[in-house]
Amino acid sequence: MPRVVAILPLKPGSHEAVRALLNDGSPFDPEGIEGLERHEVFLTSDEVVFLFQSQGGPDVLASLLTPPDLWDALGPWREYIEAAPRLADEAFSWVRAEEDADVFYLGTPGPGDSDGGDIF
Repeated sequence: MPRVVAILPLKPGSHEAVRALLNDGSPFDPEGIEGLERHEVFLTSDEVVFLFQSQGGPDVLASLLTPPDLWDALGPWREYIEAAPRLADEAFSWVRAEEDADVFYLGTPGPGDSDGGDIF
């Protein structure tokens, strides 16, 4: 699923105030964004990083991440924002493949083995 990352620069000294705001959750309502599958927020000393993952791709999030919708969502955060958010394109991704518990890669026992061998 496509992901969009928005990086929001913070004013110096805003880290603790923004952390307190994040204790109440994201400024975006994930349940209210149609097509949104995942939303995470990361905080550094001078910026907030929002990750959005949507089945509909970046177009689903386009209006959310542009003014005025963005500024409406960020209401109480505005006093801590240093500059407009930057969007980051996904350049690399890696996910460990999950093995199916019902698939076996070992050979089946042959005739004369205690397990009886193939029954096909």
